[in-house]
Amino acid sequence: MSVRTNPELTLDINRQSQVELLPAGWHALEVDAGRSFRWVDNDAAFALPPALNHFANVTVELEAGPGMGRQSFELTIRSGITQQVFSIQDRHSLTLTLPLSRHQSSCFSLHADGGGAPCPNDDRQLNFRVFLLATPLDIVTLQSGVELLAGWGPLETSGKELRRTVQTGARARFYAPRDTCVLVVDIGGGPSPVGLRIDLLDEQAVPVFTTAIDRRQLVCIRLPLVADTSGTFSFYFEWVGRSSLPPPVLSAFSLHLR
Repeated sequence: MSVRTNPELTLDINRQSQVELLPAGWHALEVDAGRSFRWVDNDAAFALPPALNHFANVTVELEAGPGMGRQSFELTIRSGITQQVFSIQDRHSLTLTLPLSRHQSSCFSLHADGGGAPCPNDDRQLNFRVFLLATPLDIVTLQSGVELLAGWGPLETSGKELRRTVQTGARARFYAPRDTCVLVVDIGGGPSPVGLRIDLLDEQAVPVFTTAIDRRQLVCIRLPLVADTSGTFSFYFEWVGRSSLPPPVLSAFSLHLR
């Protein structure tokens, strides 16, 4: 038996992420076996904020309810631009890649085809319920203008601080909000007896920036991008004057454009 609860006392299904739940389609927050969820009538609406990044990854965990006869169903993610269709069987988790706007919030809805069957002992329409609808925590945000590609380790936490290990050759895409914007990278490792060289290469493997560090620090890189364009770049690391050492592995704590 689920319990309807005060949302101020229980973490909502958006987990305080950048997903905003809009009024349409959602029932009140409930808790069952320690998990919070919301039942959906249909066309449950949510929004993502304006962002430099062109896309957001949103994780959704859901399952069919009595309105769908607790059977598999087709879920459509609707927006003003596109729609995506998924087949949902049992309790299901999937990652949505959703388009974003730089100048206004982007609105979406979760739509179930069919449904509408009555629910015994409940006069609400309960087509499906959602346990999670959230953007992931990471060292970059939707507003950072940075999309991490290959070469970045899994997200780790140390106290309240997030970090990822980063291998030489790690790639990222940058979305420039203006001409010659600056990338700010919080990166490093422990104190090193030798210098560490960092190179940033463009898509043609041409170096666009070089510096040296010996501990964790903020590195500021002016990118050769014009406003409203994007580009993929690669980070390369090597020890200064110590080519016999294994390639360094660093920790990255944040990246953003300014």
